[in-house]
Amino acid sequence: MVVINVSGVDVNFPFPPYECQKVYMEHVVQALQMGSNALLESPTGTGKTLCLLCAVLAWRASFVSSLAKSDRGDRACQTFASGLDHSGDQQGGSSLAPSKSAVDAGDIGTARTGPRIIYTSRTHSQLTQVVRELRRTKYSTKMTVLGSRSQLCIHPEVSRAPTGAQNAMCSQYVANHKCMHKNELDSRKDELVQRVMKTPVDIEDLARIAGIRGACPYYLARSARESADLILMPYNYVVDSVARDRLDIDWNKDIVIFDEAHNLDAVCMEARSFDLTSYHREACLQEIQRIENEPNRMTFGAGTGEQSQVNTELLRNFLQALDERVKAVNIKGGSYFSGMGDAILRILDQSSVATGKEKSVLSEVEAARQYLLNDSSVGQYAPGLTALTEALVTVSDLEPDILREDFRVCVCIEIEKNDAGTLRQHFQSFNNRGNRTLSLWCMNPAISMNDILRKGVRSILMTSGTLAPLDGTEKEMGIPFQVKLENSHVIGAGQALMTCVPRGPRGVFLNSSYKNRDSEDYLAELGSSIMNFAQVVPEGILVFFSSYSILGKSVCLWQRRAIGEQESLYERLNRRKPIVLEPRDSSSFSAAL
Repeated sequence: MVVINVSGVDVNFPFPPYECQKVYMEHVVQALQMGSNALLESPTGTGKTLCLLCAVLAWRASFVSSLAKSDRGDRACQTFASGLDHSGDQQGGSSLAPSKSAVDAGDIGTARTGPRIIYTSRTHSQLTQVVRELRRTKYSTKMTVLGSRSQLCIHPEVSRAPTGAQNAMCSQYVANHKCMHKNELDSRKDELVQRVMKTPVDIEDLARIAGIRGACPYYLARSARESADLILMPYNYVVDSVARDRLDIDWNKDIVIFDEAHNLDAVCMEARSFDLTSYHREACLQEIQRIENEPNRMTFGAGTGEQSQVNTELLRNFLQALDERVKAVNIKGGSYFSGMGDAILRILDQSSVATGKEKSVLSEVEAARQYLLNDSSVGQYAPGLTALTEALVTVSDLEPDILREDFRVCVCIEIEKNDAGTLRQHFQSFNNRGNRTLSLWCMNPAISMNDILRKGVRSILMTSGTLAPLDGTEKEMGIPFQVKLENSHVIGAGQALMTCVPRGPRGVFLNSSYKNRDSEDYLAELGSSIMNFAQVVPEGILVFFSSYSILGKSVCLWQRRAIGEQESLYERLNRRKPIVLEPRDSSSFSAAL
């Protein structure tokens, strides 16, 4: 380990960093010191993840140390979350020192001693790589990783259920204390939380640690988040408002990191969009019928917290009117209608739901959904009411002006496969009143990003190998990035040669055009050229072909032995450097290597 000073912060790094790595860490620390956002591009291969982890954890350690040295020491650390002065956040004016109100406050707040780090990436496989890099550092931090029930559940029945049904089944088992794994976790929670936060763990480690003790990995991860200083999760958990609220995390003053953020804009827009199919609407009616068949339809719902009866008549009328309105949309000369986003309000209005009453309808839909999920006499998955709830939540949170500017409504004819397996459009009559999907599509990722900013986070760091042009990315994401970086590569200009080799050793043109690429003279010359390179290049050589077909023809020709030759070109090349051929089946690639 080496220690380098980065903008006044001592950073432990596994090896002497390259200049581009120092520059990257300087920009990370600068953003955190200012309490501002950063847009950081660094090419693949520059050690971006390792630099990001070391810089953020070093800054956090320095921050906590500064709190401990304040007038009230440990008290100041404990009051971080309840009273730290961030009046300058997002304007570059926050201080590393706690405010006087924080020091003097009687409320010690949370046990965390500094800002929490929410580290996100697109997939869990990418987060596994983050954990691998974290293990290379000197920093020991309390951390956990969050996943879904489909990834973590070990209950013999719930784990085999469809993904959507798992949530409902799990909730019911837990509410009735019938999940032996959740019960085991409850009896050993402190021990297991300490165990899982001892060393960096990925989602497989988490499942293994809990599983061998018969405890629930899913709830273990959520128990650990309460005291974790570093939480890893896929970034749709953060940008999706419904998923974010279910995490039950106080985001105030947290640091949110989006790694591999080149896909973030699409995820942000998808999180604020919905597709309500004819299947969903029909499922809603069937689920309402199941509720009506129950003698006792009492539930804690309708947003009052008091016990009341599910108003199935209101829901049935609403759904029938909504379905008629969707089918009445005039689709001309195609298979879909598209309009400005505020058209969704007109569809809801004409479905007997006045804009002012929409929240009451939403509360009744949610009450019916919770009844199906939680009532022990029913206890069934509610895909229709779940989809409807998410759709109404999306609409109810948006002002008409925002809907008009940043959303599009689409009503499209549904397409399904017929008995022959071919696609056909579902028409019931010439006027296209067939099965239809009602969609609301968000066209602006800034909607989700501003939601996160309004949570009071200290900094948002977006980083990837491909974010340029940064000004365009900043404008698209719709939040200010006071710190920006387009980093250079760790490989200098003097370490790489890019050139074109027009002829091979016998003077034959290396022309891989369509007309020439099957020529045996060309293929033989290509093989001879590769052989000559193999004799002078000290390590490996990576050769790209335009198709598997050309690769196969080349290898076939090179494996031929000319008259009088003891070895083919392929054999000589393989003796010089062992050859690995990429298989067509991607699942066999690892075995080939």
